[in-house]
Amino acid sequence: MITKGHESGSLTQYKLQGNSTYLGYREKNDLREALVSEQRGLRCYCTKRIKTHSQDMKIEHWKCQENYPDLQLEYWNMLGSCSSTTDLDRH
Repeated sequence: MITKGHESGSLTQYKLQGNSTYLGYREKNDLREALVSEQRGLRCYCTKRIKTHSQDMKIEHWKCQENYPDLQLEYWNMLGSCSSTTDLDRH
């Protein structure tokens, strides 16, 4: 079980700007660090080790951005998962 903590300050500040979108958020490294920390270094689905590098992990939205665009910047809706470049045949 993942216990969600507080979102990064950069995400909070970005959301306050108004008309903010996930794609426009440039401080994703802050977000990755927070997710890896609260997930104790484990990917959300397969529980293999995760690193904060963008090529090693994907920021997953529990409720997809396409169907829930109003939740795209909600921290509770984000998880650190396998990236698309990971050895997916093991997952």
